[in-house]
Amino acid sequence: MEIFIEIANEEDYEGFYNLKIDKNNVFWSGFKKPPKKKKLNEWFLKQLSRQDRIIFLVRLNDNPKKPVGYLYLDFLEDDIDSISVSYGVHSDFMGKGIGTKIIAHAFEYVRANYTTTKLLVGWVSTKNIASMKVFKKNNFIETNETKKVLLVDFNEEITMIKYIKNINH
Repeated sequence: MEIFIEIANEEDYEGFYNLKIDKNNVFWSGFKKPPKKKKLNEWFLKQLSRQDRIIFLVRLNDNPKKPVGYLYLDFLEDDIDSISVSYGVHSDFMGKGIGTKIIAHAFEYVRANYTTTKLLVGWVSTKNIASMKVFKKNNFIETNETKKVLLVDFNEEITMIKYIKNINH
C-alpha cells in the first residue's frame, strides 16, 4: 500500500475528524466516546498554530482525499535534544504496514529537518502490542523507563513504555 505524508492544514479538518472518531483511535486515545466535532475543530486549529508540534496526515496514493492515519511530532521543552512521536491509523487500514511507514517517515523527516535533534522518543501502552511492533520494526529500542497515565474516561491507570531511536546525522 503506497502512502504519502504531508503536514496538515486547516482544510484537512474533516479528514482528521474522521480519523479521530474511528473506534480504535477513540480507544487508544484513552476515551470511551468520540470527540465532539466543534470542540475537536477548535483543538485542531489550536494545534496547527503551535510552535512545538507538527501534525501530519497520511493518505493513500490511490485515494488522496481520505486520510488513513496521522502523525504528531512534539518538540520537548524539557529535553531539547529529543522529539516525541505519536501516531494513529484508521482501523480499516490497520495491519497493512502503514504504522511502520509513518514511524519511518517521522525518523527521516526529523533527521533531514532538525539536525540538532539526537533522539526520537515514543511512548507506548503496554497493552498496545501492535504499536510496540511498529516501533521495534523501525529499530527503536525498548527502554526500562515507564510512566503511568490515567485514562480518565475509564478510571484506569495504564503503563507506558519509552521507546527511543538515536538520530545519527
